[in-house]
Amino acid sequence: MIAGFRLSLRRLPDGRLSLAIPRWFKLLLLGIGLILLYALVTTSQNGVRGILDRANLIPLVLCVLSFLGAAYREQWLFDKNADRVTYDAGIFSLGTRRNLYLSDLENVEVDQFIRGRPHAPVDTKPSLLSRPVLTLSLYGKDGEKHRLEFYSFSQRSKVREYALAISSYCGIGLIDQTVGTE
Repeated sequence: MIAGFRLSLRRLPDGRLSLAIPRWFKLLLLGIGLILLYALVTTSQNGVRGILDRANLIPLVLCVLSFLGAAYREQWLFDKNADRVTYDAGIFSLGTRRNLYLSDLENVEVDQFIRGRPHAPVDTKPSLLSRPVLTLSLYGKDGEKHRLEFYSFSQRSKVREYALAISSYCGIGLIDQTVGTE
């Protein structure tokens, strides 16, 4: 996901679990876009038509990017009653949708690797460019791996909580490859 935040887990009112973009981040992007649009309209000498002036190109691009960022969705939805995990990502109706069956899943795994050194031993010391990264993944009974999200190593307790919550909700095993890497 985009730098600065990661997908967060929450229980929906109907009891399902959702690993999704935090609402506060989408609202922040929407607010930035609205502030930029307001500034463009109020400072333009020609009103709304003046927004498309060449001088406004960079603020207009930032405004559009903010609105697109607010419209972007990325979510893993865990539904025990429907025996389904749904991955949904994209903008509006354009995007990706993938369905998995909970009954086909075997484990939730928390793993770690050193960015920039994928085959380095776990006890390798991090450098400025080589930092430990955690992954939260689902493993199917057929051996297929579905990576849910990447997290920084400093968020390991939160990732472990997410993995435990997903594991207990779905009734599948939990493998924590980071135990002992405090």
